[in-house]
Amino acid sequence: MTVVPYRAAPDTASWPHCEGALPGGVECRGRRVEPHTACLAHLPGDERSAYLAGLRPGTDLDHRGTRFTEELLNEVLTALTEPSTHRPRIGQARFERATFRGDVRFDLAEFDADAVFDGAKIAGDISFDQAEISGRALFRQVKIGGNGSFDRMKVRRRVVFEGAEIDGNAWFDRMNVGGRAVFDGAKIGRDACFRGMEIGGYFSFDQVGLGGDARFDRARVSGSSSFRGLRVGGQVSFLGAAFERAALIGPMMCGRTLNLSEAVFGGAVTMEAAAAAVRCWRTRWASTAALRLRYVAVDLSDAVVEYPLSITARSRPFIVDGEELDEPGLTDAGVRVMSLRGVNAAHLLLTGVRAPVARFALLAAPTSTDG
Repeated sequence: MTVVPYRAAPDTASWPHCEGALPGGVECRGRRVEPHTACLAHLPGDERSAYLAGLRPGTDLDHRGTRFTEELLNEVLTALTEPSTHRPRIGQARFERATFRGDVRFDLAEFDADAVFDGAKIAGDISFDQAEISGRALFRQVKIGGNGSFDRMKVRRRVVFEGAEIDGNAWFDRMNVGGRAVFDGAKIGRDACFRGMEIGGYFSFDQVGLGGDARFDRARVSGSSSFRGLRVGGQVSFLGAAFERAALIGPMMCGRTLNLSEAVFGGAVTMEAAAAAVRCWRTRWASTAALRLRYVAVDLSDAVVEYPLSITARSRPFIVDGEELDEPGLTDAGVRVMSLRGVNAAHLLLTGVRAPVARFALLAAPTSTDG
């Protein structure tokens, strides 16, 4: 099967439009189902039945701009289901700017090429749990009125949620991406979970806004990563996460605790954060690291510092794209280190940080016994 490479649609929909009309006489922007002059939603009953009967597992879908009900989408996926696996199998799927009036469920679906949902609008929940996509998964500017679930989704190439809006919770637990993953500018109304995800390439989470918590526990990122301009109303957790290359965490705002406990940074890391607390229990820095902080109480208990680690208190708000980073709810008590228990302080540099020595139990640097 020859797959035509996906190209993002321009602002003005370029596909042949349906000749049907929406309520109020508004022109339908749905993609025609060739050789007909109507989109799938406006096809007469017998023509729609004939189209569905002609679908086979692995068929390409092009329903850009089409308005789907839950029933219509389920009819399409049923027609594409492999009898041997009981899983829908789709060739290239194009649903740019499609509208889904209910929930959207592609659980266990297999895509032989790209899955494209750029600009789609989903009134309810969307679910891609355990879906497998051989090409790219593109959800740029998608709007989801409910929750989004992408648990254990596998994507051979890259995932893009740039500018996506999810009103509820979002789950990406154990998501596996062979290439890069881009979430720049996404907005998530409640919590976002990326626990156990594996990213083979670059991971970008710039200018993302979350109303609740963000969890990246046990995540693995093989490429470099960036969290510039991240704003989180609750806590951010990187518990046990592993970043193999350079990481830029911030400037970011965390309304509660930023947890780096047991995380491993294989490359150089720069972290700029305004937060209530930073917890670094047993965190391992295998390269140089610079922490520039506002407000926070820092706990470095049993942290492994193999290279120079600097912690600097910043007196002024961070600047992101020319604007000060908002810091709602944070009280300026100054940056202070609460514990250095078990830390080899030979590589540690504190600047402008309050450090009550009486509370520390430092592991002194080894001294030479030669001669």
